[in-house]
Formats: sequence, C-alpha cells, structure tokens
Amino acid sequence: MKLDIAREAEEAYLEGKKLSIYILIEKEEVVDSDGCHLFLWVTHKYLPEGFKVMDMWGFRYHCCLTWDKTYGFTPFSFMWSTEFCLYGQLKDRWMKPQRIGLKILVTEKPREHSRKPEAMYELIEQYASGNKIELFARNKRDGWDCWGNEVESDVEL
Repeated sequence: MKLDIAREAEEAYLEGKKLSIYILIEKEEVVDSDGCHLFLWVTHKYLPEGFKVMDMWGFRYHCCLTWDKTYGFTPFSFMWSTEFCLYGQLKDRWMKPQRIGLKILVTEKPREHSRKPEAMYELIEQYASGNKIELFARNKRDGWDCWGNEVESDVEL
C-alpha cells in the first residue's frame, strides 16, 4: 500500500469512517494464510463494523477482550468507559495459543489519545506466538513490526 493510501486511511479514521480503513488494506498484505491471530480494536459504536472486517478478512470471531478505562463519558445514559479488542483466527486455520486461561478484562487508565494499554500488549504477547504487526501504530514496540503515519514503519503495505 502506498503512503498516500495510508494517509487517506488515517484521515478516514480521524473522521470516524473506521471500516473504510480496513477495506483499503488488502487482506493478503497483513494476513498469513498459514494461520494467524487477529486482535481488532473497536469502540461501542463500531462493534458491528468490526465483525464485518473480521469476516471480510476471513476470520472467525472467538471472543471479545475488554479494556476498562476506569472512567468515561456519558453521552446518553450509560457511562462509556470501555473499549473492545475482538479476537479471531482464520476460519480454516486454527492456531494453538502459547498460553491458555488468560483473563479477557484489562483494567488500566488511558494514557494519551488512542494509545492502547500496556497490559493488552502483554496479554497478546503471552497468548500469540510468532510475528506481530500493529497497524496504525503510535509507538514502536520490541518484537513487533509497526505501520502507521505516526511512527517509522517497519513494513510497507
């Protein structure tokens, strides 16, 4: 993927058109057809679109990891203080986890805008072996490839 497409995707993200980001990224560019894990961040509003992306890329939904931010805002009646990380695997390629029994709830106060909790990275590293890539990364992380407009990307999509 060319950098101008990456910018277009980032702009779509900032405008709230989250599904369009993933449509711009071809499955073959990020998915290992021999088997891989998918951890896809979504907010309340975009849960349905998250499931569409998983299906579009050929993944079967397995569970929803939850980040309790410890506080939030109340747009209508409930306090929105959580984000979700949908977990799935390719429909025809089951990958054995390297560790089982991990809790699916992470409680950690947010840091800067859009930065995901350290505890979630640690959970993913305990669960899934092999290569890891973070799309739309804000920071580099040891042992992970990253791609995005806010970091020096390790890969070209």
